[in-house]
Amino acid sequence: MKKYKFGLLSLLIFIFGIFISCEEAEDFTTSLATEDVLYLSGERVRLLGRILTTQAVNATDHGFYIATNESFTQPLIISLGQRTNPGRFIGEASGLQVDQRYFVKSFLALEGEMLFGNIIELNTLTPAATGLQPNNGRFGEIINILGRNFTADTRVFFGNTEGQVVGIDFESRIRVRIPVAEAPVVTIRVVSQGREMVVSEVFEYTTGTYRKISDFPGSQRFFNNVFLQSGKDFYVGLGTERGLSFNSQFWKFDVLAQQWQQVPFEGTPLRFAFNSTQYFGSGSVLLDRFPFFLVPDFWKLESDGSFTRLPDLPFVEANALAYELDGQLYVAGGENGFGRETYRYSPATGNWMRVNNTPFRVTRATISFVYEGKIYILNPETRELFAYTPSTDTWSFVTNYPGQPGGTGGFGLVVDGRAYIGMEFRSNRIWELNLSNMNWALKNDFPGIIQASNAGVFLHDGLIYFLRSADLQLQGPMEMWEFDPKGFN
Repeated sequence: MKKYKFGLLSLLIFIFGIFISCEEAEDFTTSLATEDVLYLSGERVRLLGRILTTQAVNATDHGFYIATNESFTQPLIISLGQRTNPGRFIGEASGLQVDQRYFVKSFLALEGEMLFGNIIELNTLTPAATGLQPNNGRFGEIINILGRNFTADTRVFFGNTEGQVVGIDFESRIRVRIPVAEAPVVTIRVVSQGREMVVSEVFEYTTGTYRKISDFPGSQRFFNNVFLQSGKDFYVGLGTERGLSFNSQFWKFDVLAQQWQQVPFEGTPLRFAFNSTQYFGSGSVLLDRFPFFLVPDFWKLESDGSFTRLPDLPFVEANALAYELDGQLYVAGGENGFGRETYRYSPATGNWMRVNNTPFRVTRATISFVYEGKIYILNPETRELFAYTPSTDTWSFVTNYPGQPGGTGGFGLVVDGRAYIGMEFRSNRIWELNLSNMNWALKNDFPGIIQASNAGVFLHDGLIYFLRSADLQLQGPMEMWEFDPKGFN
């Protein structure tokens, strides 16, 4: 009997528990949270909200309100439409004002009522233009302006001339087409939502003008010759004529008068000799049908235009590289040894001594230039530029050359702290290296024929001159060209 009463009581308690549970299930609540700002820029925002409930919902709309005031007067509404499941939702808006405070809250339209989440305050970001890539170029080319928070209405001005915005990537990179130049160097202005930003780095249009100033007076074409300079007078001679017979003559070109004049030379004709600005020597001579017989001849061009023979060299070499540095002569590499030996000559004592080898094989076709007590040489295969410091007798890597790999036979000269490198074999390009910041810029292309070699390269009064000797299959005399690195047209 007691057992029955206990079972009936337990059944009543169980039925009452089920009733209570059903009542609680029907009386569920739904809440809303404005959780986070997932992304924020100058004009765009991406927001995260969440519907909190244990049951399905039947919302006719959900999303976010965005306004510049906490009362949400005339808000921007991000409507995400109907919703049946609880959980997270993401909304995005664009077209916001930069550097503006906004208030954000989530909303849920449920059974004729509007539920709102908590309010989040945010500030859109300020746009900034930080750099150019590259900082030079030609009309019609596309460059990148780097920065952050660029808006869709962004405009770009090169000086006062507007460039065409091709696209904006991730609000941080503007691709813009370079407009017609109004000056060789201009400031770039970026305008986003009326805010003007000036890029700290100036933009340089591709410059460089060329002018053919003279034809060589004869039909000769010099190859493997030497070229020297004394002030305004350029000297070209020796080598071979049209690559066949030895040339025993020298010619002088007065750059101011633009006149050619043959000058006497009493030495033995040489080819493959090294030459600097005022020294030349070694190379091969024609001796009883043996044109590759190397000799230790050593010569200097005096300031009056005469040639003085100096004591013989302690070595013989063909196609060696020579340069003058701090009043001393260096002769490096060539094709007779292993291509890296370097000798230094002191005019004061007349002595030669060995110094540190070059970091790679060099010949007279190796591009080199001198700047502030250092010699720079360019590895044509790796495009690495190295510098030699005499005080420490060491070589060090400087930068990489953007020109073509494998190029030799070009020139390197420095004008006003900028090195000009180029005109390699069958190339019409010259690059400019700003030696203060190691920035490279391409110059305008050489308009003459490229099937030619440089028979002489000279520097006078900030202008570069080169004598072009065309390939044998082409007609016409050698041509003297003037290149103005800063020329702009």
